[in-house]
Amino acid sequence: MKKIRTIDAIGQILCHDLTRIVKDKEKGVKFRKGHIIKKEDVDICATR
Repeated sequence: MKKIRTIDAIGQILCHDLTRIVKDKEKGVKFRKGHIIKKEDVDICATR
């Protein structure tokens, strides 16, 4: 595993699950292991 810039992650495969937590509203897996990162995913992550 290596650290890369968020914008450079497009096209890469996630090596673990990413969880999204919104206090008192939602908690769960946003992206699963093996997910290929798309431009829309980066936009979601960058605004949170």
